Amino acid sequence: MLDDTLLDDTSRLADTDTGGWLRAAARAGAQVRSTAEAAAEAGVERIFSERPRAVVLVTRPGHAVAVAGVVMALLGPGCSVPVVVSDEVPPWVGALDVVLAHTEDPGDRVLAESIDRACRRGARTLLTAPDSGPVAAAA
Repeated sequence: MLDDTLLDDTSRLADTDTGGWLRAAARAGAQVRSTAEAAAEAGVERIFSERPRAVVLVTRPGHAVAVAGVVMALLGPGCSVPVVVSDEVPPWVGALDVVLAHTEDPGDRVLAESIDRACRRGARTLLTAPDSGPVAAAA
């Protein structure tokens, strides 16, 4: 049973939250709002203006592997389109597909080639990467 008086006493609340989950949850809300605003400013909704044939998550070394795992867990088997996780853009990608990729490495040649291939084939592509280097040039 939750003790409602605990919510009014910040020192008791801090003592009870030994894992820091309450603070993390409070920060997560702000991060979600900030990310949603950035996505709207970048025009991400255009990427999903029509239902894609497939969504390809390109996972290069770095955070992208963990993010793809989270995305797959959130989408689950109930996703209305196939979601493919790959370390490069598959050869079948075309104009009906959406490609999502992220890298911290602006010199990742494999990702640069993958992004170039996806763009040449007309896939709707969303890339987050440093502003300079082969990956940015491919986009």
